[in-house]
Amino acid sequence: MFLPFKDMREWIDKLEDEGQLARVKAEVDWKHELGAVMRRGWDIYGDSCPAMLFENIKDYKPPKPNKVFVGSLQTYSRIALMMDMPPVGKYPSELVREYRKRKRNLIKPKTVSGGPCKENILKGDDIDVWKFPVPWWNLRDGNRYVGTFHAVITKDPETGLINVGCYRMMGRTEKLMNISAIPGWQHIGYQYQKYMERDESMEVAVSVGQDPVVTFVASASIPGVCEWDLAGGIRGKPVELVKGETTELQVPATAEVVLEGTVDPKERGVEGPFGEYPGYYGSIPVPKPIFRCRCITHREDPIWQGTVEGYPVNEDHALSSVLHSADAWDLLDMAAVPSVREVACPLSACGYGDIVVSIRPSVEGHEDWVAAVVWGSSAALWCFKRVIVVDEDIDPWNMDQVNWSIFTRVKASDDIKIWKDMKGNPLDPRVEPEKKGFWDRYLVKATRPYHWAPRTIWGTEGIDKGIPLKFPPIVRPAPEMMEHVNKKWDEYGIKPVKTYVGRPTGMFANFWSPDTIEKIKKLKIMP
Repeated sequence: MFLPFKDMREWIDKLEDEGQLARVKAEVDWKHELGAVMRRGWDIYGDSCPAMLFENIKDYKPPKPNKVFVGSLQTYSRIALMMDMPPVGKYPSELVREYRKRKRNLIKPKTVSGGPCKENILKGDDIDVWKFPVPWWNLRDGNRYVGTFHAVITKDPETGLINVGCYRMMGRTEKLMNISAIPGWQHIGYQYQKYMERDESMEVAVSVGQDPVVTFVASASIPGVCEWDLAGGIRGKPVELVKGETTELQVPATAEVVLEGTVDPKERGVEGPFGEYPGYYGSIPVPKPIFRCRCITHREDPIWQGTVEGYPVNEDHALSSVLHSADAWDLLDMAAVPSVREVACPLSACGYGDIVVSIRPSVEGHEDWVAAVVWGSSAALWCFKRVIVVDEDIDPWNMDQVNWSIFTRVKASDDIKIWKDMKGNPLDPRVEPEKKGFWDRYLVKATRPYHWAPRTIWGTEGIDKGIPLKFPPIVRPAPEMMEHVNKKWDEYGIKPVKTYVGRPTGMFANFWSPDTIEKIKKLKIMP
């Protein structure tokens, strides 16, 4: 039994109870200032930065809605809190494993007759998205962005499958918004293309401010799975949905704000620029579909939710890191790739760009097999520019260890492979404007050479076996001595000094954990 939150307000209360929320009483301008406050908090405080509830937005004095909630899932620990798990440290290994378990137990949503999202219903001339404190996040953005941390709900016209995704939406007027639905890209793009071929308008509902699990799964990419079912599995309880006012689509009953409308396949307008998650204005402003809002429903005193984008670490980087790590690991399992120990999408590459896979090499070309599988997925259109494969003694979440492994186990001419002009992320700033949508992918084989013959000059593997090693052994104490020192550590009286600059722990601190020592014993690689 997990701990589902009924709505975003319960989640805000939980964060406040846990000391994870800052209520900002000072007046903050929705144009540029709010985004800059978030950026400074993340840059200076890192994982210590709280979620923020802005309660005094310029130009939005009561009775106007005047609250904006940000930073909801910006850290691994807050994602763990959302899933009713103990706080996690710097690396979310257990969080990824738990998510993988829950996503296998889908729970269908429950339809209810009404909910708080229906407390106010606006139609006709009353429709005005600017009545809400929608931020203008970054200096060069093309306009205020209505959708940055929300849930866009659409239906496949052929299969009936519901898609719930997070697709950015730029405001144009009080009733018109661009929506990032690109034919051939992402789930909404595939659905939109079908509507184009039928010459039919696509019904769209947009939920802003909902149960954090719904926001979390809106960023997931699992073909053939309804995100409502996935959210239910993570919550351990069905998501409650209510039918829209002007659409058959169902929306979260406890959402803060719901926009209902249509996208005409022939109507487009230029969208962007937008400060994007890689940290650049990397895409080109181009015509994108226009969402025509025909109804807004909202709660009393609604709370707007969004997030600022840019260089790491952003809110979506943390959740994408967990989602993509788990999804890629599942892909490798389904393809029966052997001896996969762990999969990590590190924050330093925005939770998207790098994927590090820890394996025990068991066949020649094992690393190429890994890359072929993860690049063959639909998620790879946006992700996994670089695949790094490491040995099982390297923690794939620890980029210091990964970089050490690259330095010591990679011969560039043998172990770095480049695949040119593959279909890829159109937001990559390194790709020329006229070549957007294609990028070079590359594999880094940071494993000990599988094909090397054993050499006696490096000693033997296992005292009793006397088998020559195939690679120079790592310089470290014997496992028995590590255990001995661990037990006596308090007797030595060695205490850490105050850290002013630098790492709070050493690069190989994990080597001294009992679990790692046991792994070293099983590997039987003596120092």
